[in-house]
Amino acid sequence: STTVILSDKTGTLTQNRMSVRRLWLGGGFFAADDLAAQPKLADDHRALFVNAALCHNLKEVANHGNHEWLGDPMEVALVGMGRQAIGALDGFKRLDEIPFDTDRKRMSVLCETPQGHMLYCKGALETVLAACDFVQIDAGIAPLDAAAKTRLLAAQDEMAEAGLRVLAFAHGPVTGGRAAEERGLILSGLVGLEDPPRPEVTEAIA
Repeated sequence: STTVILSDKTGTLTQNRMSVRRLWLGGGFFAADDLAAQPKLADDHRALFVNAALCHNLKEVANHGNHEWLGDPMEVALVGMGRQAIGALDGFKRLDEIPFDTDRKRMSVLCETPQGHMLYCKGALETVLAACDFVQIDAGIAPLDAAAKTRLLAAQDEMAEAGLRVLAFAHGPVTGGRAAEERGLILSGLVGLEDPPRPEVTEAIA
C-alpha cells in the first residue's frame, strides 16, 4: 500500500498558469472579478495596480501583431491584472531596480511617474512589512502599528489556507534618480494567486 506520494507540483499537478483570485484592499477582501464590477476599487487603490503592472522582470514580445509577456507566470498574471485595472501607463518610466533575492524575498523598482519618483515593492508579506511604516486603509494612509500588522498577517493566513500564494505590495516616494533603501513605504494591499490543478490530477492520484 502507499501512504505518501511526493510529487513536483508546478506543471505536474498544476497547470503553471497563475491567476489572481483574491485581494485584500483597504482592510477588506475582494474577489478578482470585483475589479471589473467595481471600477472604484482600481481608482481608490491605484498604487497597488500600478505596482503590479511595473514591478516585474518580464519581457514584452510581439506575436503575430499582438504583444505578450514572457517570463514567470505569476508575474504575467499580476501585470495582466494591473494593466487591466489602470489602463495605459502614460508618464511612467522604469529607472532602476533592486532585484529579488532569497534573503530579502522581495523586489523593488524605481519609476518616474506623474507624481515624481516612486519606489514600488512586492514580495513576501513578512519582508515587505519590514520596509513599511504605513498602510493604506479605506480611510486613507494610517500608521502601520501592531494592530494593523496583526490584521495583515491574519488576512495572509486566511488566503494561504484557501491554497493561494500571497504577495504584499508597497510603495513610497523617492528623491534622486536611483533606487534608495527600501524603508518608510506604504503597504497598499495583498494579492492571492492560484495555480489551478490539471484536470487529470484527481484520477491520477486515485
